[in-house]
Amino acid sequence: MMKYTDIGWDFDGALYNSYPHINESFRKVLWRHGCKADLEEINRWNRITQGHSMRHFAPLCDCSFEQLREEIHVEKDGTLGPQCLPYEGIPELLRDIAAAGIRNHICSNKRAPATKQYLDRDGLTPYFDVISGIDPERGIEGKPKPDILNDVLTQRGVDPSRMLMIGDRPLDIEAGHAAGCDGCFFDPDGCNVKPEDAEYQAFTVADLRKIILGE
Repeated sequence: MMKYTDIGWDFDGALYNSYPHINESFRKVLWRHGCKADLEEINRWNRITQGHSMRHFAPLCDCSFEQLREEIHVEKDGTLGPQCLPYEGIPELLRDIAAAGIRNHICSNKRAPATKQYLDRDGLTPYFDVISGIDPERGIEGKPKPDILNDVLTQRGVDPSRMLMIGDRPLDIEAGHAAGCDGCFFDPDGCNVKPEDAEYQAFTVADLRKIILGE
């Protein structure tokens, strides 16, 4: 029997190489406020978390964190980023996980409708059981809080010990552990430092296959 019955996926930087689109969206908003940050600097901050990035740049834009956050969400989620694409091999892995009877779920700090539009565009929606994200109306806060994972666990009655959370930042692992799940730190771009308490680390889709499917 496979160890995990369910897989929780972060979206940005784990399933999809979305940082080019995110960084460009930040740049457009920052420049409108007169903050001429370049993409390299923006990427460094976003690789920590987008929240850290917004808190850093808000004073430089002479606006509140809340205002900057809303403007950036509108910019990056308002249109599909043509350069925001799944990492190579991810569609086939999702297909094979589903074929093995393991459920895939989205556990992203991106709002669920914004995530779904990419999955719909690329034909990946059928491989996911629950698509969860930040939802202020339902009181679901972002990672590192466990709300998003708990939403999935509750909806499908999943035993937390049978779910693996995969993400590219320490907050993904922290949220997984807070919900009672194991964590896999996936760093396809080689940009981050592995959290010491992550149960697994993967750099390639082949690594993920071995961890999830035993291949």
